Amino acid sequence: MSQNIRISDKLKQSLSLIPDEITDPDCILAGDMPGDKVKIVPEHIRNAVIIFPELLEMLIPVLEENPYQRAVVVVCGGSGAGKSGIASVLSYYFN
Repeated sequence: MSQNIRISDKLKQSLSLIPDEITDPDCILAGDMPGDKVKIVPEHIRNAVIIFPELLEMLIPVLEENPYQRAVVVVCGGSGAGKSGIASVLSYYFN
């Protein structure tokens, strides 16, 4: 591998990171389908703050095993459960 730092190493450095407070939820890109209307609400942010550090820990071994440093994260739940909102906040934190 080149001198580029591995994604898993970046995640390890971020384990103690507390996600920044989101003061303007409208700045988060949400929905990727035409006509999507995803409104980020405080509950989405609260849940993402809880999920994010756990997800980081789970991703590290997956990325270390994958030579391409890729992983797929799946968010499941019933209609209206907040999947799209939480996924949008998690994506915001990863970026």
